[in-house]
Amino acid sequence: MRLKQSALWAAAGTIYLFLSRAAGSIRPQMFYNLSAARINVLLSLLAAGTLVLFFLSFYRQFTLTGKKGEEIKNERLGRATLFAITGSVFLALFIAQGIFRVFGMENFIPAETQTTVSVFLLLAIAICWVYFYAVFYEEASKKVSGRLASATKLAVWGSSIGLLLRIYLMLRLYYPSQFRWNGAISSGPLILLIPMMLFVFFSAVYFFWVFYQEH
Repeated sequence: MRLKQSALWAAAGTIYLFLSRAAGSIRPQMFYNLSAARINVLLSLLAAGTLVLFFLSFYRQFTLTGKKGEEIKNERLGRATLFAITGSVFLALFIAQGIFRVFGMENFIPAETQTTVSVFLLLAIAICWVYFYAVFYEEASKKVSGRLASATKLAVWGSSIGLLLRIYLMLRLYYPSQFRWNGAISSGPLILLIPMMLFVFFSAVYFFWVFYQEH
């Protein structure tokens, strides 16, 4: 698949993951039905796969054409892309944990272990994506279109805020109160968390959409 097409799929996958997560947090009863829960986790895994596909395509073709026809290619960007691939694979692994629950294998991994693994997987994902966007912006901001450079800068801010949110959720794991992923939104200051989550989501989708249009 061409890099341009994979960017469009990555945007669609990101939208699905956000809507699915929001629905599960706001109206968890939507997934009380076993069939609905199974379909959702499989579609979520497929959506995560679109991100893996994009960054793999980017790594294979990370020689980009700039505004004046020049090529952008360096090893630092290649390494950053490997981090992004790793983060996307971690996201798929995080989602794959849901397969154990919806297919009756919830005792395969202890619940406490799943929670700990989830927190650190999400933290690692955020770190990988911050690094990718920061390196891409630094290495390519003056060689790609101004619109793509602006979208990348927005993604740097969005992924950085996402990292702060992951750190916040990680710290909550060690609080004496009960920790629940589906209750994460209701367990924090909504006036801050919801706008931050929306910004993280928008910045990621906008990057993929502009990349699709500009590449």
